[in-house]
Amino acid sequence: MAKNEGAKKARRVFDTYCLINEGKAVTKIELAGELNVTPDTIKNYVSELRSYFNVDIKNDGKRYIIKDGGDFEALQNNNKISTDDLISADDVILVISSLIQSNAFMETKMSIIRNSLLKALPPKEAKKLKDMLVFDRIGDGKDRSIEENVKKIRSAIATEKKISFTYKDYEDKIERHTMIPYSFACDLGKYYIIGKRDDTKTLKHMRIDRIITLRVLDEAGKKEEKFNVYNYLKKTWYMFGGEETKVVVRFIKKCKKLVLERNMSFGSIIREDEEYFDYEFICNGTGGIKIWLMGLGGEAEVLEPESLRNEIKKSVKEMMKIYSN
Repeated sequence: MAKNEGAKKARRVFDTYCLINEGKAVTKIELAGELNVTPDTIKNYVSELRSYFNVDIKNDGKRYIIKDGGDFEALQNNNKISTDDLISADDVILVISSLIQSNAFMETKMSIIRNSLLKALPPKEAKKLKDMLVFDRIGDGKDRSIEENVKKIRSAIATEKKISFTYKDYEDKIERHTMIPYSFACDLGKYYIIGKRDDTKTLKHMRIDRIITLRVLDEAGKKEEKFNVYNYLKKTWYMFGGEETKVVVRFIKKCKKLVLERNMSFGSIIREDEEYFDYEFICNGTGGIKIWLMGLGGEAEVLEPESLRNEIKKSVKEMMKIYSN
């Protein structure tokens, strides 16, 4: 795709979000007319908003409705970029900063989006802003294969097909898996496919850079209707998966702001006094939250489940052995 075409597409995907969100165009036909593209192209734009930006878009059979702005929610609450207004330096900073923080794009994609947004500004202003926004990282050379796998996975999600792939795990063991792909996620610069493998009952997270070969199967693979990636990731810690589990933790009072600032929609204070408060989490498994809680040391005590409490006890004893020498 030529650079100009890439810039146009990036802008149109964002314009699609704005038009739906502001109620100016809410059907495929209306959106296609506004953006001068085909209805099938609009369907692809909506798919990208869901996959890359975690936007919760519903279709009641007649029109699109945005239930949750996902990664654009912060932008929506600040300087909203309207399709009727000229883009400003503040708008560019907000959009680019949001994308950087969300880790939603690989480096090559980020470069295209950043440059296309900067082109909308006067040259002098664009140069100053580009010098200020230093965020490029040196890639590990895997971007091309990751992008190819992402394209195939997106196609499988859109057509509701299963995928089959060879996977090398962290111990370098190679296995073949078949999976119903649900969505993508990114954590600390690593890209994951979230889906249900044929050999498991719960959703699994697989690193895309560890996928060696991948193909889309003819076999039907429809995800559960109730699945919403934005809500799912709010219950996920450090990309650890597992069954939904209730975890109750007693924190000392000074941790209150830290806990509440985690912005978890699936957590609440269930008891509180002058010294402590008990907080209830709903997590996808306990592996990830265990890491976070152990980082707080004696400022947090797991009350439930007993299995997690015992795991932390065991880890503490093992650490004591190491540090007692």
